[in-house]
Amino acid sequence: MQTSSPLPIIPLSRNSRIDSTHLELVRDHLHGNPLAIEYLGSMLRYANTLLRASERHCRSPYDQPRAEVIYGNTTFLFSRMNASTKGN
Repeated sequence: MQTSSPLPIIPLSRNSRIDSTHLELVRDHLHGNPLAIEYLGSMLRYANTLLRASERHCRSPYDQPRAEVIYGNTTFLFSRMNASTKGN
């Protein structure tokens, strides 16, 4: 049985963008699924919508909004990109 390492939490900006390192990671996990890669932008917009809803339910400034999206037989976990993750 093959075990894979869990994916890191992917920081997502408010305009549904991720940095190039995380984009390559997502594409690597979707390798062999050209339809999923073609509609990757739609999945990121959907994850952004889920993050916006999660942000509304955060009661304190220390709460971290998260969105879990199952896409192309892979589960991706997204969080809001902040100033400290923007440059990485």
